[in-house]
Amino acid sequence: MQDYNSYDLFVKNPRIHTNFPFLALDCNNKKTIPPRMRFQEMHWHEDMQITYVLEGIIKIISLGKTIEVHQGEAVFISQRVFHQFIEVETAHYRSFLFPKSFINFYEKGPMEKEIEQMNIGICLLKQKEIIDIIKNINHVSFEFYQEKHKEYYLA
Repeated sequence: MQDYNSYDLFVKNPRIHTNFPFLALDCNNKKTIPPRMRFQEMHWHEDMQITYVLEGIIKIISLGKTIEVHQGEAVFISQRVFHQFIEVETAHYRSFLFPKSFINFYEKGPMEKEIEQMNIGICLLKQKEIIDIIKNINHVSFEFYQEKHKEYYLA
């Protein structure tokens, strides 16, 4: 197994080899739970990511693009996109990382090709319907304590 030091740009999801490789991070005033070392350094990962701002303002910096995300807004980051989080002011936000397979209906299905062709990079999410879905993911991830069916609700 390769040992990654702080200069590596790749960040591996620690849940990737579990039955449900969904990682939910609570980021508050530059600290994360569970602890993550490099989320505020330029990095990339194989997972897709949605970040929802509960309080404050954050900037997502990518190669050639900077997006400011305010309270009540979210951002989608495709897999393999270099990015970095910077808090513009004291901020509280939640990040959800998941493999591409979560949004495919099945392996080698029609959606897999569509998702590969999307090549979104980073996209600011403000639409009420999308934010409502993300709020629900946030609720199930951090406030819904019935662990027995949590994965089904998230899926």
